[in-house]
Amino acid sequence: IKMICDQLIAQKDTILAFGMIKNVPEKMKSFLPLFHERRINQKSWMFHIYNKDGSERVKFLNTMPYSQATTLPFEYEAITTTVVCGKIVAFYIWSEPEKGIMIEDEQMVQTYKNYFKILWRTATGSEWKIPDKPLPGPPLSKK
Repeated sequence: IKMICDQLIAQKDTILAFGMIKNVPEKMKSFLPLFHERRINQKSWMFHIYNKDGSERVKFLNTMPYSQATTLPFEYEAITTTVVCGKIVAFYIWSEPEKGIMIEDEQMVQTYKNYFKILWRTATGSEWKIPDKPLPGPPLSKK
């Protein structure tokens, strides 16, 4: 999963993630703060759609620059995270042991971007778009 995160940063593009589980910070604690620091430094937006039980994490993410997060109702809960960025679609499977699958395919990227847009509209009631400017955020913490 760490290698996939490095590939996402290398894309230097907007990151769309859905099916996020509440304990992502625990599962990725060794590299998640550095991932966000690198992403923010290169001004790459990340949009997160968490399962409903991830509301606390969503509140935190919405204070970070170049980040927006929301939750979906319980009936849409997922156990696999899907991430779309640049030419990559990745899947994080959180069962033990955790696994990551990365596919480089432009048609799949477009398909999963479309799924993301539907889920964002379901979660927020509005169309997904990249904001004109980043939200001001505090310095990154280890949360």
